[in-house]
Amino acid sequence: MRKTGLLGARLISSDQLGAVCVRVVPCSINKYEEIQIALVDRKTRGAEVVVELLTGSSDVANVAPVAEEIARLLNLPLVVLGMSRQVPQGLASWLARNQTRIPAASRAK
Repeated sequence: MRKTGLLGARLISSDQLGAVCVRVVPCSINKYEEIQIALVDRKTRGAEVVVELLTGSSDVANVAPVAEEIARLLNLPLVVLGMSRQVPQGLASWLARNQTRIPAASRAK
């Protein structure tokens, strides 16, 4: 089923999306890492970040259920990139279990 909605200032439909991506981004400015949930465009493979949280945030434990629910509602695969040492144990385990393996040949492109 095709779903349509606003993302930022753009109108998008779910068939334009290829995946929901959770990624851990190291931050050099402060001591926390950043965890993002992004929607990946099917054609351009660009990512539109919809949620950004620092690992020190009290809401960071909700990243896993939120990402899973977005992927379920949009019927998209969930991609998890990066590991964090600064999140609650439950989220760290979830990140490790759901880590997406990217073949070396794909990373070089």
